[in-house]
Amino acid sequence: MDFNLDGSSDRQQCYGNGNGESQYLVGDWDGDGKDNLAVRRGNRVLMDFNFDGDHDRTQTYGNG
Repeated sequence: MDFNLDGSSDRQQCYGNGNGESQYLVGDWDGDGKDNLAVRRGNRVLMDFNFDGDHDRTQTYGNG
């Protein structure tokens, strides 16, 4: 991620991409006015609000 748009990476967020069905999502998941990353795997969406590599919220939907 390039937060200050200077062309160099300021932060790297890794979720791994071993599953071809994973989808990356961007949105304001915590309502603070800033976009965050999430990944959808099967019937779960894993969200990391502060880019520390730990999932801050997991949302699960039905049976996938």
